Amino acid sequence: MSRTLSRPLAALALAGLAGALSNACEPAKDDAVAVSKGAVVATWVDAIAVPGHRAFADAAATLAGSAEAACADPSDGAFDGVRDDWRIARDRWQGLQVFAFGPYDAYPARLGPHIDFRPLRVERIEERLADPPTAETIDDTSAAQRGLPAIEYLLWAAEAPWVGARCQYLVAATADTARQAEALYDAWADGFAAALTAPEGDPYADTAAVFAALLNRMGDQVLVLRDDKLGRPLGNRAGGVPQPERVSSPFSGRALDDIRVVLDSLWPLYEGVDGRPGLAGLPAISERRSDAAEGGDPDDVDAAFRAAYAEARAAIDAIPAPLAVAVVEHRAAVEQAIAALGRLQTLLQADIYGLLGVELAFGSGDGD
Repeated sequence: MSRTLSRPLAALALAGLAGALSNACEPAKDDAVAVSKGAVVATWVDAIAVPGHRAFADAAATLAGSAEAACADPSDGAFDGVRDDWRIARDRWQGLQVFAFGPYDAYPARLGPHIDFRPLRVERIEERLADPPTAETIDDTSAAQRGLPAIEYLLWAAEAPWVGARCQYLVAATADTARQAEALYDAWADGFAAALTAPEGDPYADTAAVFAALLNRMGDQVLVLRDDKLGRPLGNRAGGVPQPERVSSPFSGRALDDIRVVLDSLWPLYEGVDGRPGLAGLPAISERRSDAAEGGDPDDVDAAFRAAYAEARAAIDAIPAPLAVAVVEHRAAVEQAIAALGRLQTLLQADIYGLLGVELAFGSGDGD
């Protein structure tokens, strides 16, 4: 990390920060209720992850139902509703990227790749249209030919009438995605959530380890947005030559929406939700907020993070849609968003990690 930690951090660490941030944290000086790492983890898991997976499973089921109904009666406009339902399911899914671990990628099920595998193998989907899968045979289809990306391709990439093989494939793929989404929710609700909120050594030793893992995933997502979702299509891995084909959700033109949803999903993790504490509620951070409210150091960690988050969100909104065109014709706007995300990443992975005694872990991210 090239940027040094903010000025107050060394002094805070010497003042016994680790003890203050144990599971028996002292209350913030302006808050009579103690907020612990365990309380924050409980918010992230019980108030965000579990209901979020439920909402995605419901959206996937709705998508499967609308696809089946439209294919049964492929009248004019019948598939407009299917596309709308795909967009809703896609948004629900993108909002869960911080939680794309555990049942998402654990063997033998590896549920996540069956829902959202990249890169999509378009040529294989076209080959399968000669003998499209059914709900009974789609398990024999590779991850690169199923899930939300394949459904997107089937819904947007062709102008052919919605009959025959394409509809059979669509019905099978949406039903399969709904089934995988329900299994993923069940895995969270039936055990994985408890393993995070009340860890007993497997897969995490204690609450502090869970907290560190989830906080690192927050940082991972900012990195993914910066380097993969924006930087790669801009050509940052190809000598500056734009690669518009590398945008996410290319057929529906929703790459910028994908980015916004992921960034928006980080805010309740930071701020809290439904009266439950998020990252900003931890004493070391909430005390810095008090200092800022009193006109303290402008480099205050909480105030700086909030400003950087708002800047990154505004910079993404300033990119003209679609992203596949913007990386060629509006490079400056994309570069400004990448820079803003970089500043947000630094605030999170350097200042906040340092403030909370969490080590930066490498190797995560979806790498799309």
